[in-house]
Amino acid sequence: MKKLYFLAAATAIIAMGACGNKTKGDVEGLDTIGTDSVGNPFVVDNSAPPAFLYYYGPDNMCVLYWMIAEPTPSDEEWYEPALASWKLQERIHQNAEKYTKLFMGEDVFDVKFVAEQLKNPDGGDLPTSIIHNKYNQGAGLTYAFKDPNDKRLKDEDWGGMCVLVTDEYLKTHKPLAIKPYSQFDVEPPFQDEILKTMEAKYNLKVQTSCKVFQIGDRYDYGVIQFKPKDNKVMALDVVIDNKENKTYIRESEGDCSAGEFDSVWNVDDGGEYYPSHLLMAFDGPLGCEICFVRGAPESLTWGVMRLNGEELVRQDYDCAYVYVDEGIPFWKKDLAECVKLYNADDPENKHNELCKWIYIDIDNDGQDEVWLCDKEEKNHAFFSHHDNTFKLLCTVDQRLSVKIYNNRISVSGPAGGPAWYYADYLIKDSKVEHRFTMTEVYGEPDNCSLDGKELPIEEGVKYREALPSQEHWLNEHYWNTFDNE
Repeated sequence: MKKLYFLAAATAIIAMGACGNKTKGDVEGLDTIGTDSVGNPFVVDNSAPPAFLYYYGPDNMCVLYWMIAEPTPSDEEWYEPALASWKLQERIHQNAEKYTKLFMGEDVFDVKFVAEQLKNPDGGDLPTSIIHNKYNQGAGLTYAFKDPNDKRLKDEDWGGMCVLVTDEYLKTHKPLAIKPYSQFDVEPPFQDEILKTMEAKYNLKVQTSCKVFQIGDRYDYGVIQFKPKDNKVMALDVVIDNKENKTYIRESEGDCSAGEFDSVWNVDDGGEYYPSHLLMAFDGPLGCEICFVRGAPESLTWGVMRLNGEELVRQDYDCAYVYVDEGIPFWKKDLAECVKLYNADDPENKHNELCKWIYIDIDNDGQDEVWLCDKEEKNHAFFSHHDNTFKLLCTVDQRLSVKIYNNRISVSGPAGGPAWYYADYLIKDSKVEHRFTMTEVYGEPDNCSLDGKELPIEEGVKYREALPSQEHWLNEHYWNTFDNE
């Protein structure tokens, strides 16, 4: 499978932080169902529009919703844009079973609609307009491959957006090849003639320009950014029709009055206008349609660009927040499974209500363990978590204290009278590799054991001195809470 546009967790995101972004453009010959928040028309033709599917793997891919409830006129100024956005999503929803062709890079796959998902495993509402990691789900429409054994398919850690269309759409829309211009991460600038034309049109000087993609054998896509003037800065998305010698542009104006270009069009963009990444393009009865995603820190935008008159009209489907460093969810059903294992280990444990939790990779193998405790943080339990299965590693009752080292859970506390008890659990590959115990009386070692077998005291003392001593950074943490009251 060809490389897709996958998003690294630290860099994936969209244009949610657009500051003062102004756009314009009208569409003739298309069904306009309203306008978005900045005045762009939401348009569709007679066939179901392209949909965008977020892919993490063959068993984890979804057309993400950006709305759940239809807006009402009480939303005042947001009503018309929101209604147009709702109608677009509904058009995709109503045609869910008709979407059968998935474009992933240069590969095309047959897919089938599975279900609409709106609830998480605990019955709560799934979020909209959010890009989660592969362990979390958003509301939307789920799909599956008709041939799940296709060797081109693989799981992806960070995920990426793909284009989903209907057979009806492909009857009237011919796919066009997308080729990047990048040579060692350097794109060529637009021709001097085009730059001079734009400078004359806007009475501004070009600061940067780059051709980013070639579309079929006819079009070029890229961006032009001008030097600031009067606390304003202008950037253009540009499509060149080399056959007709026509230039289509979309204006994006930003406010740079703050002086430092930390955020102009997007959060933390450094004053740079980001080009869109083109996923697919189609030559349809009303011209070229370009499916794009636009990443920026903390957001991801996706939609369709169309050529109209002399303008490039961009129809944004959604601008979603992208979670960075998001953990694995821990549901109430997971808690119930862990509590069952905890109570089975010792019937007395049923008197302790575990309700706080945190994921912690004790052995640094890339697979988190689960650390649970009660409300008072006195009783603890540790579990491995692999393939959706939990296994109890060890427990700590309220008489003892616990500290985490890399590859080691260390437990200690009074054992009655002058005695002090130590237990160390060595964790490797999410399992207890060894369990070492030692009792001191009046501060002197009294007995030692390893994996249930007694050790000579001198050997036991040396063994404990050699245990991992690097404290785990998650010793200081904030608990996630399930309130059992």
